[in-house]
Amino acid sequence: MTTTSPSTPSKSKGRRANALPVGCMLDEYRIDSVLGAGGFGVTYKARDTHLDTWVAIKEYFPVEWSFRDPNGVTVHPNTQGDTSDTEGAISDYRWGLERFLDEARVLARIQHPYVVRVKRYFRDHGTAYIVMDYEEGQPLSMMLQGEETLREDEVRGLLEDVLPALQAVHEQGYLHRDIKPSNLYVRASDHRVLLIDFGAARQAAGRHSQSVTSLVTPGYSPPEQYTTRNDRYGTWTDIYALGAVLYRCIIGHAPTEAADRLLDDNIEPAIKAGAGRYSTNLLRVIDRA
Repeated sequence: MTTTSPSTPSKSKGRRANALPVGCMLDEYRIDSVLGAGGFGVTYKARDTHLDTWVAIKEYFPVEWSFRDPNGVTVHPNTQGDTSDTEGAISDYRWGLERFLDEARVLARIQHPYVVRVKRYFRDHGTAYIVMDYEEGQPLSMMLQGEETLREDEVRGLLEDVLPALQAVHEQGYLHRDIKPSNLYVRASDHRVLLIDFGAARQAAGRHSQSVTSLVTPGYSPPEQYTTRNDRYGTWTDIYALGAVLYRCIIGHAPTEAADRLLDDNIEPAIKAGAGRYSTNLLRVIDRA
């Protein structure tokens, strides 16, 4: 339901700049509120008027490449988005749109209880939309405001949910590429943790435009994400980011940025920083990640 700019959680029904207006209809879906907004798109809570259920809808809306029409709905590529670095190739905006839809097709194949489920996707109004299940809850980042930490049972629960979910993603030959507290969603009904807002399409767009700043989230992104090369990514990319999330959960702040660690890795190991508050086995798992 994602540039360095994190998704911005919001359940306000007030109009966010560049967001679709409340009440806007996209096929059978009526926009209710903004759930989050980032550099690559906006996610809404919406009502399925046919089934009378809530859904989440992610709209392709890359802020560097597009703008909203005065009609409040249609999206157009801007001057930068309407160009291409390669002569004869499709524009950056259209290229990113295809990557957005590629991501939707892959996610639709992943059937796991802790991976947000894609119901459908469609093109309209010059852009595209991914319709997903809506879950009541909040991002992990909301639980970790300030220097809040989690209890050991909560950290272990997070691992028990996210690791099998990641395995399901990796078995499809896919990577999440944007694991961070704002992309782990704690469901209100049972406190299980879901993977949301995959970053692969946004990262592909960042590499395409040679924009490293769109590829990383300081503290959570591994070293390979500080390059626009794609051949250095692997399952370890997600494991590093998950380890960084776990470190944040027990320490109260994000770990040192990977680029800085390559120059001077003086990060305090979890086994030392969490001693006396968490089990040795858990702390060793975090350090290995």
